[in-house]
Order: sequence, then C-alpha cells, then structure tokens
Amino acid sequence: VLLLDPGFTQYDVYRASLMREQGAEPTPILRSAELTPTYEGLLAFAVPGTNLAPGAYQVELEGRNRDWPASRASDSLTRTPLTVR
Repeated sequence: VLLLDPGFTQYDVYRASLMREQGAEPTPILRSAELTPTYEGLLAFAVPGTNLAPGAYQVELEGRNRDWPASRASDSLTRTPLTVR
C-alpha cells in the first residue's frame, strides 16, 4: 500500500495512477479512482506486488470535486518517481 499525501487543497475525490516508464511516455498499468483521505489524512493506494517488476515508475495523483461538469478535467496534483529494484 502506497500512502499518498493529497496536499493542502481539498478535493471531494482523488485518483491515483501507477505508470511504468517506458520510452517517451509512461504507460499506465494500474488506476484507483474515488479515493478519499483516511489514515492521518493520507490516501491509501493498494498496489499488488505482482504489478511491480523491477524498473522505473511514476505515481500520479489527481483531484476532483463532484460538482464539476464532466467536461472539466481533474487537477493534476503530483507525479512521484518510484524505482523498484
């Protein structure tokens, strides 16, 4: 389980994406939507160990409010590099 810090701006829901770095653009391999802060105000992103072969990854976190129109994109909050050895 990765614990992600949503930062200071509050959103109704969050989405986390695990992306493997391959070539110019990272490839999404796992997404979890509708995350809400729990333990100590952090977001718990469950990542099965079978998804983590050795290599370079990024974890992207986005925030969104429920009253936003569907046409409005979520706010991109962070992209965190992650290396699995």
